[in-house]
Amino acid sequence: MPDPKIRYGNDYRIAIGIEYSYNAGGTEAPVGEAPSATTWANLVVLPGTLEITQNNNKRNTKFKPQSAVPHPYSELVTTKSCTVTYTGEFGLYSKILLDLWFNQKNPANGIYKMQANPNTTPLSAVIYLIHNDSTATPYKVDKAQGCKLQSLVIEGSQSSGFIGVTATFEGTIYQRELSQAITGTDPGMKLPEPALFGDVQATLAFGAENYGIESFGLTLNNVFTSDGTKYANSRYPAYPLIIGYDGELKYTVLFDANGNEADLDYLDNPEQENPNNITIILRPGVGQKLLRIETISIATAFDKPDPGNDIFKLNYTGKLASLANDPIKIDASNIPWIET
Repeated sequence: MPDPKIRYGNDYRIAIGIEYSYNAGGTEAPVGEAPSATTWANLVVLPGTLEITQNNNKRNTKFKPQSAVPHPYSELVTTKSCTVTYTGEFGLYSKILLDLWFNQKNPANGIYKMQANPNTTPLSAVIYLIHNDSTATPYKVDKAQGCKLQSLVIEGSQSSGFIGVTATFEGTIYQRELSQAITGTDPGMKLPEPALFGDVQATLAFGAENYGIESFGLTLNNVFTSDGTKYANSRYPAYPLIIGYDGELKYTVLFDANGNEADLDYLDNPEQENPNNITIILRPGVGQKLLRIETISIATAFDKPDPGNDIFKLNYTGKLASLANDPIKIDASNIPWIET
């Protein structure tokens, strides 16, 4: 009997949960234990788009064909990996991405910080593409992808209107189930609450005025072990260990000189650490929810294109670094926790 389900277009949802054991096949399973059944309460439905790309790494062999026609063995696949890219608008539902980058679920006092040992509390993700026409369990899925977050980019500008988020994962390419039992109440596809760039408040270095910010971008990268260690006598990536962090802050702001020109003589300024605070208002109005990003960075690019005028655009790019304090703290204590 043919499958009565109807498939058309992009009629699916993206759901993401936390795996405590890389590629374990379920969510909320502690390391060393069998994966528990996946429940809707442990998943967050992300209202964005997902792209999954398999990467085949090839090398030329020493085989020399006896003709000018290339031989299939002239170039062979050595190792395989998978890149998973999620893009969407930033909102309350994006908390799970912060969990995965900082490897901290519900951090102390709601403040995310870089850990001295990034692998102290390792968190991986499982991403599902779940068809909306699936009304009974097991749900039909296109993909159940185990992955580890590599980079997280949060950026916004006046031109776009929204604050966007891009999350890039390294995924396994092991065969996963084509159907998944998901228990509990299906939440459906809720309308999101994206953050608007017009609600951003910023306290920036060099006396830059808050009202004049035109764009900003925060890039956070996990630094993984080298390929030789990561693949460990296998064609497929083993558990990806994080050996460090990397990050960058950039922004464009209207600068009102007003006697502060000396602050822009960066090469003559002994102060190298530049604190910048950006507050994203996720839910404006009464009972509004805030996400505060506090960074300390070292300027790597500093552009003042028209300093002859009293007001001009100032472009700043800085590498996250600090001698005494945490180079980045994200205070999410004012947003409701989403159990994931």
